[in-house]
Amino acid sequence: NLRQLEYSPDAAKQAAAEKFAPLMRQGETRILSSSGCSISRTNDVLVKNLSRVEGKCRLFLAGSSTQEEIDAIVTEEGLDNVEILGRLNQDELKYLINNCHIGIVNYHQKDTNNKYCASGKIYEFAYEGIPVVTTTNPPLKNLCEATGIGESDDNYADAINRVMGDYARYQNSVTLFTQANPVTENNNNLLKKLQEKLEKL
Repeated sequence: NLRQLEYSPDAAKQAAAEKFAPLMRQGETRILSSSGCSISRTNDVLVKNLSRVEGKCRLFLAGSSTQEEIDAIVTEEGLDNVEILGRLNQDELKYLINNCHIGIVNYHQKDTNNKYCASGKIYEFAYEGIPVVTTTNPPLKNLCEATGIGESDDNYADAINRVMGDYARYQNSVTLFTQANPVTENNNNLLKKLQEKLEKL
């Protein structure tokens, strides 16, 4: 399920830059979850963990979902470093990932479909060159442990701190992983295997 985001014509990229550049503050660790304000994806836990992230950080929540519960947590915790962005187009998402340090890939484990998910989100972050922090769903945990592209831990703050504490190493692991797994080559090989299976049928 490897995939890489692509920009539309340059005008769209420029529009994304104009929209989000003012939010990119120097000296902050920028963290992005593209599952919006989803409580089922444990973004409430993520927001509550922000106070334990070492140094200054800013969390971007991108995606369509109801935000009342997240708003309540932000107010209760007195947070001023959470940006709720709603649904983004591909150009906006690509720009945002390019300008963040860590991507969050989170799923619940209440059913087998989510517990054993094969998330494309982890690859959207990796192919933009940034490490990930994931929940402990087996496929996500296995990928992080096998490749070193991030940390799998349901304690978000600890995982973020570990990644930022040795950021160059994690980023290098991302580069090695993506170089060893070209998206086009992977997809062509997958197509070939599917064609061979169909021919046998």
